[in-house]
Amino acid sequence: MQTTTLSFENIHQNGELFANMFRARRELFIVQNKWDLPEALGMEYDQYDTPASRWVVVHDDLGKVLAGNRLTPTTARCGIYSYMIRDA
Repeated sequence: MQTTTLSFENIHQNGELFANMFRARRELFIVQNKWDLPEALGMEYDQYDTPASRWVVVHDDLGKVLAGNRLTPTTARCGIYSYMIRDA
């Protein structure tokens, strides 16, 4: 088991893991929880996935995502949105 912090700065080194994380989010949120969320190419992502974000992913040696979370500074803007808690 490994933990990797993903960012737009290291996506060129971790592209497949980055995509696997978004696929895992789709599986959890859309398939299992049946939430009505947009998806594309078998992945779930939203307006809070920005260059300011970091994603901490726990995965096996083959890149299968076991857990993950997204961290975004509360000072970051996401297009027209502020941060998620304020938007709720």
